[in-house]
Amino acid sequence: MRDAQVVVDVPQDVADVADAVVAELDQVLHSDRFLERKFMLNHIDHYMKKNLDAVQQLQVL
Repeated sequence: MRDAQVVVDVPQDVADVADAVVAELDQVLHSDRFLERKFMLNHIDHYMKKNLDAVQQLQVL
């Protein structure tokens, strides 16, 4: 069985934020060092707040 793919028309800036968040989450999930994970989660939180408009557009999708 193949994984389903969803294609959504997303503005480029929103797509860029999504890609960046996914990349950072991937780094966090593959890190086995607690402090590094904590730092990355704080960094992601800061990034999300800094790019709130684009993130809110993602949530609408």
